[in-house]
Amino acid sequence: MKIIIILYLLIINFNLIFCQTEKNNVKVNNPIKINNDVFQKDKKITLGEYQNYDYNFLIKHLTTKTPYYKSSHLINQDENNNNNNCKQQKECKLISIDFIGRHGSRMPEADVIKKMKKLQNEILKINNYIENDGEFSWLKNYTIPYKIEIAGNLLTQGQLEHYHLSKRFLKRFPNYFGKYKPQTTKISSTIISRTGVSASSFTYGLFEGTGVLGDNFQPVHIETSTLDKDILLSFFLNCDKYNNGLQDQSINDNQREIWKQMKYPSIGMEIKKRLGIPASNFNDWELSNSMINTIFLSCVYDVAIGNITNHWCNLLNRQNILDLEYSKDIDDYWLSSYGNKINYEISSPLLKDIFNHFDSIVNLNNGSNNNDEEYLDDFSIDYNKYPKNILRFAHSETLIPLMSLLGLFQDDYHLFANLTSNQIINRKFKTSVIIPYSTNLVMFLYDCGGENDFKILVEHNESPILIPGCNDIYCNYQLFKSLFPNVINFNWDNYCS
Repeated sequence: MKIIIILYLLIINFNLIFCQTEKNNVKVNNPIKINNDVFQKDKKITLGEYQNYDYNFLIKHLTTKTPYYKSSHLINQDENNNNNNCKQQKECKLISIDFIGRHGSRMPEADVIKKMKKLQNEILKINNYIENDGEFSWLKNYTIPYKIEIAGNLLTQGQLEHYHLSKRFLKRFPNYFGKYKPQTTKISSTIISRTGVSASSFTYGLFEGTGVLGDNFQPVHIETSTLDKDILLSFFLNCDKYNNGLQDQSINDNQREIWKQMKYPSIGMEIKKRLGIPASNFNDWELSNSMINTIFLSCVYDVAIGNITNHWCNLLNRQNILDLEYSKDIDDYWLSSYGNKINYEISSPLLKDIFNHFDSIVNLNNGSNNNDEEYLDDFSIDYNKYPKNILRFAHSETLIPLMSLLGLFQDDYHLFANLTSNQIINRKFKTSVIIPYSTNLVMFLYDCGGENDFKILVEHNESPILIPGCNDIYCNYQLFKSLFPNVINFNWDNYCS
């Protein structure tokens, strides 16, 4: 009997200790509370009468507003993906990382919220057609849920995207990062707050528990430049030649305008019909192309932020969404990607800086057999001249040109308005896939033991991707560099003036 009582007391004490440990761990880790639907994939999804598609279809066509965990590129992968698709070559040692990430999920920007307000006012004109107990009765008292005062700000969801991303990096490379030193890890963002907060979220996860402030918080230094001086991460704002082309329309999205003329009138009539407007009164309410785009954007933000699927999205059937998604893709293609060479050639300073970074690592490491500790010590000299790792946080307008410069997601044809349906469906350039929120393009440099035997691995959203011109995902570094002679010789002032 005494033995039983003792065992019982031990079990109680163990549970108390375990629970206290759990409580303490929560306090130490200081997790960000998940708001409402964020990351709740098991929430009951409601679709409306006109939505001839399922939830998995919808979340794969949110264009550049796709949250990272909903990206069609990752949708079937485990949330704790360890990237088992790419095993590190045994004879190679990871010696450097250059990370380029897009900011996480954010609020709509001010100009979009203003368009939503305009759409709201237009909807008031047809309130009498909307049934009080019908599919769209919510429109009668609709208010825009996004405050213009915090327009464009990073959401909690966006913070979590980068936080969990860094945790997966740590899981993959448990002995690589170590404690934070500004000399070994250089962190930069654009001056826009959502990129800086994304950088903070990522590095909080990366160095969580290694500092001395509060609950072992580790502060980090994040570099930034004014918008007019930033040619690495905000090059699209600072190249006169590019911006003059946008102004004089030599760089344009005319193909998108043609696509709108082809598709939007029928989409507009379908929307009017769904709202209950009689065909005889269609002309009483002008549904402009801009309003149709705003309806699609409202649908996209509904899903991306609140997992609301049966409000604005219910105005759009499957083909409407595909047509509106392609409209956005045409726009990004012709203004930021393969539509014009200048769109992606202006990202050359960024790729050149990555080369300079890796060249310094190669020169420092060439022919040496230092162990990890000695190697780390090498980087603690001369301040930030030789950072082991560079973490950069920017925008879709940064990542799309850079990926295009690398030759990724390039089709054999331009994205024209008159493509066949098969060409449109099977295109590689789909922003929903290639540039969701928190998109990350990461380059890993490996020392494979021999003289000048350095290899580079490129990953897009945590999956290895073959660079055109390389014969393996682990590409010889010198071969990789040789694919971009124009980048190595690029002169910003001469090109952009």
